[in-house]
Amino acid sequence: MSLQENIKLFLHSLAYRINNYVNPKQIFFNIIFFYKTQCLLGNKKLKLNSKHNRKRAAVFCYGNMNSILMQSFHIKSLNELGYKIIGILDNYNLSIQKLYKKFGVNEFVYLDPYVFVSKKPKNISVDISNIKNVKKFNYRNIPVGKLALSTTMRLLKKSRFNNLEMKILSEKILNSVKVVDIYYLLINKIKPEICIFLDRGYTPEAELFEVAIQNKIECVEIHLSHRSEYLTFKRYNKKNRFMHFNSLSKKTWKNIETKKISKVQENEFLKELNFCYNSGRWYEEVGTQYDKVFVSKEQFYNSLQLDKNLKTAVLFSHIFWDGTFFYGKDLFTDYEDWFKETIKIMIKNKNMNWLIKVHPANKVKDARDNMSNYSEFNAIKDIINKLPKNIKLIDFDHKVSTLSYFNIIDYCLTVRGTVGIEAACFGIPVITAGSGRYDNLGFTKDHKNKKDYLNTILNLHKVKVNKEKTKQLALKFAYYLYIIRTFSTDHLHFYFDKNDKNDNNSMFCNIKNSNHNELFDVDGINKLKDWILSKEEDYLEIKKYNYD
Repeated sequence: MSLQENIKLFLHSLAYRINNYVNPKQIFFNIIFFYKTQCLLGNKKLKLNSKHNRKRAAVFCYGNMNSILMQSFHIKSLNELGYKIIGILDNYNLSIQKLYKKFGVNEFVYLDPYVFVSKKPKNISVDISNIKNVKKFNYRNIPVGKLALSTTMRLLKKSRFNNLEMKILSEKILNSVKVVDIYYLLINKIKPEICIFLDRGYTPEAELFEVAIQNKIECVEIHLSHRSEYLTFKRYNKKNRFMHFNSLSKKTWKNIETKKISKVQENEFLKELNFCYNSGRWYEEVGTQYDKVFVSKEQFYNSLQLDKNLKTAVLFSHIFWDGTFFYGKDLFTDYEDWFKETIKIMIKNKNMNWLIKVHPANKVKDARDNMSNYSEFNAIKDIINKLPKNIKLIDFDHKVSTLSYFNIIDYCLTVRGTVGIEAACFGIPVITAGSGRYDNLGFTKDHKNKKDYLNTILNLHKVKVNKEKTKQLALKFAYYLYIIRTFSTDHLHFYFDKNDKNDNNSMFCNIKNSNHNELFDVDGINKLKDWILSKEEDYLEIKKYNYD
């Protein structure tokens, strides 16, 4: 950077610092944040390692407490391993930085000042009228087209844009290009060996993830697992960068593929699955299984007036604006395109009962965004005014538990949804339209292209699979994914509280009582440190789940 740019960078950073101390909104935010921190942590003092080796780690920082707490296990582990930890934060914030420092972050760099002083990208031209071209657009080996498209879809909660919204997409692409240049500069400055994220698919996290991967830097993505006492995380490199975080590595699968799952292991996973569904805790973050009931096949068929002489297939819809283009490869442009093209063929196949199940997470996500989303209904209207008698639409507030479906239906249609794992565990044929999670492992019917997939839908009533083989492979995958691949948060405990007033799920965190009133479980941190040093893609731990 030139001297003039460095002066601008300094002045802009200084302005952010001053703003944090004099702006009433910032002062109020800091007071509330300090108060929440004090209520949760009290006067707990964490022992930090003050001796650093030459290793460095970068942590993408967030502005809310729960996100910071989710990252805290990795930060603490890296600190104990002697890493110097650099936080990448949007801009200076006293209260956020203090909490990060409490867990072991040593210093910070700020993104916004660099964005402010950087020049507008030149000679960047993308035909945004063609989404396929947008998805193909790369800059410095970074898929900025996909990243900008995913971010815009999430921002607008839409998968189709009007002219004004297309301008927003264009601005996102230019901003993504600018951020890529900044991250190449920062990565060269920080020189980390590992980067930590919570969600590496959207701007501005996504660009950092991609630049780090291009520079052969390990990246770790962290998420809550299927229930809130557990985390799941995955280590990424250039070879596995497109894999879903909730998947098994090639090495893990190779080690277990030929091994027979024991009855104890099978029962352990099924117990966990039943517990989570019965308690409404299966992916409770999005509230998918609250207040659901279980029904028999006869009750189910009668309630929906299904033909008992026909097999039944369910299209488990994805949320249209969930532009997860960073996982695997999709046969269709996006989830809406897959939805529409599948239904067109379903209409032609009169030999099946077809169910279109709206994604249950729509209920909570709509409440969080204070909006109503009728995307599936509108998509169907684009195809046909009235569905044939053999096709039924099931809204997200349908009271029947998804777990009931697995004892009733004959086929499951998904791109790469979690439901594909669950259905296969009951021997149900799973028809996929995308890769990057559990495809080509022997328990799904996968496809090379759209034509191949649509032909399967047209002739689905003829498709047969080895149900027992499907079941055994899927159970093995599910057992390792949901029982072995999770990390217990133990003392630091996340949970969700359902707000009945607006059907929203609010996330909370508390500290369980321990003999020494510790914030972190020492054994857990030691296991995490071992995993960081191991360089393995998957964290694996044999454990017993708590059902109290």
